[in-house]
Amino acid sequence: MSLERGDRDWLSAVAGGTVVRVERSLSRREGWLVDVERGDGSPRPLFVRVARSGDPINSPETLIKEADLAGVLDAAGVRVARLVGLSRERQLAAYERLPGRSDITEVDAHQQQQIYLRFLDELARLHCIDIDSLPLVDWHRPASARECALAGLDPLKANYDASVARASSTAVVNPLVDYGLRWLRDHAPTHLDRLSLVHGDAGTPNFLYDNGEITGIIDWEWARFGDPMEDLGNATLHAVFHPSGEWSELLAHYEQASGIPVDVDRVAYWRAHLAVRSVVALGTATATWDAHDPIALNLCYRTVSDRICCECIAVHAGIALDRPPLPEAADVRPTLYAAVAGMLDADVVPCVDSAFARGRAREAGLVVRALEREQRLRPLLDAIDIDELAQLIGHRPTDVSNGLVRLRELIVDGPADDEGAILRYLARRAWREEQLLAPVVSLFPDLELRPLHTARVP
Repeated sequence: MSLERGDRDWLSAVAGGTVVRVERSLSRREGWLVDVERGDGSPRPLFVRVARSGDPINSPETLIKEADLAGVLDAAGVRVARLVGLSRERQLAAYERLPGRSDITEVDAHQQQQIYLRFLDELARLHCIDIDSLPLVDWHRPASARECALAGLDPLKANYDASVARASSTAVVNPLVDYGLRWLRDHAPTHLDRLSLVHGDAGTPNFLYDNGEITGIIDWEWARFGDPMEDLGNATLHAVFHPSGEWSELLAHYEQASGIPVDVDRVAYWRAHLAVRSVVALGTATATWDAHDPIALNLCYRTVSDRICCECIAVHAGIALDRPPLPEAADVRPTLYAAVAGMLDADVVPCVDSAFARGRAREAGLVVRALEREQRLRPLLDAIDIDELAQLIGHRPTDVSNGLVRLRELIVDGPADDEGAILRYLARRAWREEQLLAPVVSLFPDLELRPLHTARVP
């Protein structure tokens, strides 16, 4: 995979030089690191985002939205990458490449906290912008806390349904999608302090830092007008996937920096909100598989996100969840899957020079190892699922797929799950899947929710 010759010519023209290096970024959404050499010999490093028609998480519409927003944010004093050029025809957006890194887990706890404090200063600055001063006249302005919470959920679900419909007829329904969306509607907040411009996916790794300072906030595809507590909830969820930060101090710091009261209950709701949105978006992204996508990473995110989503809802609702052990098959003889994974690990990965290609080869090995476990253990998990589904839907389904369809109907049309029986089943199922796909889950192992409260400063 590489940029086409015409793409390189366009980049040379808008950047005022010659493209001398192109390297695929390790980012989840497709992007490229491009180095341009100007006429005087000086370098101009770029980050290039590529949209692809039909890709629900990296659409041309998203590309244009982010490019248009970059100029607005820059003019408002928000630290973002400056737009160099946008080509609707080529579906490319080129930005000045920001210095810094996003891997906050690679520094010690004290440094993490200092970086997060600076990040929350940036969020405070973003949330305090007078939205009437922004030239975003066609952006929707929610009129209530409930509208903030529910805006965008219907299109998200429509994209999911369309992707699943286009997928194989053997695709398994994920009733957590419907459970999560119903829960968000049933528990939407009723109080809103102010309407702000929010990032919509704030937190690690969507900001870069260098020498303890924030160099820029990136990936604005979910930006909108909404409740500033949303970005705090998002940041605390990201801190689950990238374990870091003492959030009692951080939330209190944000409150002081912004003057906006922190409502921990709303932060917890928005943490669950992003968890649900992630389940839906990842279900959309993985309904079919594309070689352009980071398959192992998306599979890992999807698998772990299901379990984390259940836990976010359960904590908010005060429901205790189980973590059942994974059954083991008696036959553990070496398989062709294991042999192929071993070839990738021993013979391919060490011989690949490109960091991107080396990462892809390593992740391909993880997927193959996960497929081996899938083949060996899936029948045992299906038997457990059928037994547990029978208790929920009132009859024994012919197979897991039919049982999940019936459960989905019960979630959509039945009474609220006030006692948490359905949630506990979904959480058990998610936990079993996480253990089943342990090789790819090793990309983000042992993740746990972090406590939410504020340490009030006198």
